[in-house]
Amino acid sequence: MRRAKPHALATISATSIFRALLFATATLTVTLCSAGVLEKVVTIQVDPTVVPNPDKVKDLAAPNLLRFNLRAAVEQAHFLEGKSPVRIHIVLDEFSSSNGKVKRVLNLGSSKTDNFVDGKLVVQDASGKELAAREIHFHGNVGLNPDDNRDPQRRQPTSDFEQLLIDELQRLK
Repeated sequence: MRRAKPHALATISATSIFRALLFATATLTVTLCSAGVLEKVVTIQVDPTVVPNPDKVKDLAAPNLLRFNLRAAVEQAHFLEGKSPVRIHIVLDEFSSSNGKVKRVLNLGSSKTDNFVDGKLVVQDASGKELAAREIHFHGNVGLNPDDNRDPQRRQPTSDFEQLLIDELQRLK
């Protein structure tokens, strides 16, 4: 008489199943927790833009302009800006403008200048530990455009770069 071959699932031990479930749960937990770094945050402190290699930033006004965009994006993402254990800043690796200077960009919409921004958005806790970092590779308008709507409740982003930052902040909630 031939013995019936056991089904493949019958040979898997309870320990193997437990390990698989534990791994799946841990992976899901890490994925969910890393996405919600700013979930319960009300106030964010916006630190100055960090420029690790000044030779790759073609204009000295660029770090301040990007910080201005980040401050506006924090407000538009419904956070308060102020003293907080949660800090955020941009690490600016490279910046260039199609006309070579940010000054023309600052003419409040007089021209649509293409800028190239390469860096990352960094969120840290009070001790300086990095909570999240998002790569930024942007080509478009970083400058300020006039805002037709003067109502602060309905203010629109003033640049494409600001909109990118708002989207990244929303993803971190």
